[in-house]
Amino acid sequence: MTLYSGTQVRIATFFGGPLAGCILMARNYGSLARPDKAGPCLIIGFISTIALIVAAFLLPESFPNIVLPLLSVVVMHQWHQGTQEAEYKRFIGDGGQRASYRPVAFVSVSCLVGILLVIFAMLLVGSGGALFDDYGQRLEFNGGELYYAPDVTEEQARSLGRYLVKTDFFDNTPKSVRITRSGAVYAFHIVVAPEGEKNPLLEIVATHLGRELSADVFDNAPVEVHICDEYFQTLIQFPAVAGEDAGSDSPASRGSPTGGGLPAQRIYVVRSGDTLSAIARKHGVTVEALQSLNRISDPNKISVGMRLEIPTKRVRD
Repeated sequence: MTLYSGTQVRIATFFGGPLAGCILMARNYGSLARPDKAGPCLIIGFISTIALIVAAFLLPESFPNIVLPLLSVVVMHQWHQGTQEAEYKRFIGDGGQRASYRPVAFVSVSCLVGILLVIFAMLLVGSGGALFDDYGQRLEFNGGELYYAPDVTEEQARSLGRYLVKTDFFDNTPKSVRITRSGAVYAFHIVVAPEGEKNPLLEIVATHLGRELSADVFDNAPVEVHICDEYFQTLIQFPAVAGEDAGSDSPASRGSPTGGGLPAQRIYVVRSGDTLSAIARKHGVTVEALQSLNRISDPNKISVGMRLEIPTKRVRD
């Protein structure tokens, strides 16, 4: 019979998470003829590992990555000290042997691979499958990154990048944008921070930006602005505007690429957890207006990925 030492348990915990350390402690319980303790030990290790993975996703990016593994090691050390250390020392003192490090390495690597697979699955589900999307060629400008699709030339992409540096959009802080083209219309995609799409000034800023890009970069071709999540999935799409449309400053004419005094329309992409009433409340319109415009008979039946047209309020002159 062999037992795993506290050092081996801590090493396994650091590289393979709490589950790895708990597997070794559960083996110790088995060797000590205490199988009733082994099962709960494994359950605690599994739950603790999942909790740490979730915490890693929820904590801000500025949070030091090393803290969570070190915290796990400290907790596991205290647990081993309080439950198995005395028996381990007694066992070694009576001539028993410490277990080999080979199983420690195997358990650590196996648990690490499992953790990485869980993280990958969470990223894949969270991105809605967009994790494998090809964003196009990548250029760097003053701390920011710009992706451009095959139907946008490299010179156009570089011209856009230089313009974003000149206007201090790329200001040595991490920013991600993407430019695509569909026919004559260019689409400028901006990644925003979580909840950033709720900024009440976003429509004015996006419309102004679209017009400036049209006039100064794309020879007055229409440009639509997309507010996106970190995977360039559109959260809000603003209608295309062109630099030559600058004849009116009213919100209605700014948002309408064809003029004519019609109310501007925005596109909102339904996300998980959205309800029609919450979407209506967020954009300052009624549920009935959303139903009518989008031909929705049942307000309780909207699906993730559905694109809803949301008219902006007409501002009286």
